[in-house]
Amino acid sequence: MNLFMKVLTLGLFLMGAVNASEPVSLTNREGRTLEARIIRAFDGNVKIQLMDGRLFTLNVNTLDEESQKTVQAWQANQLLAEDIFQVSFTRRNLDRNVNNTRFGRVEDYRLQHVVSVRNTRAQEFPALEARYILFQLPSGYVGGTSSHKTFSGTAKLENIGQFGTVDFEMQPVLMRSRQSRAVRTCGGRIPSHSSRCTIDGIWIRFYEDGRLIGEFQQPTAFFRNREWDQEYTPTSAAGR
Repeated sequence: MNLFMKVLTLGLFLMGAVNASEPVSLTNREGRTLEARIIRAFDGNVKIQLMDGRLFTLNVNTLDEESQKTVQAWQANQLLAEDIFQVSFTRRNLDRNVNNTRFGRVEDYRLQHVVSVRNTRAQEFPALEARYILFQLPSGYVGGTSSHKTFSGTAKLENIGQFGTVDFEMQPVLMRSRQSRAVRTCGGRIPSHSSRCTIDGIWIRFYEDGRLIGEFQQPTAFFRNREWDQEYTPTSAAGR
């Protein structure tokens, strides 16, 4: 029985804290596939955790070409996860408008995120570009990722000194909340209900001379199948 089959059928259950990365599909050169979380990649090997918690180490060369690319992409993301930049947000509501009708109450406002970026290194960054994506879940959401809206933009970050902090503003996003009244009809009574827009996720990448050097995600399950290039279409530029 080869090593890959042993991973599928045998193994020692090991307890302990591990990296909670998202599961990926890995296929060996014989066409056998498993779902696992990548824990570590080192010296041509990859350490994985199966869905039942078991830990194993595989030689990367035993995987097919696509799976090897998956491991390489994971390694690249780990380099970006060294927390060069710490990110925090302040949210403010703009242009609030409330409209009361006989059917209920509707509130509209523009939500703006002010992003604070802290440099954790004893290194200066004279000119960076931040590219971001906001994922909005509109009011009245009934299910399915197609209901999400995305808003993308860029910001210029200048003169971030050693351990320094700089702020930038994301483009405002229109938000809406509804509160309907109970309505009597010939067929009975429709109860009141409420719905509202929410920001379901934020994704920021930091570039120096066009080179990706840092990344921030406000994680939700919604990001699992997202690709940056498919989501990022800049619609505005804002910064200070």
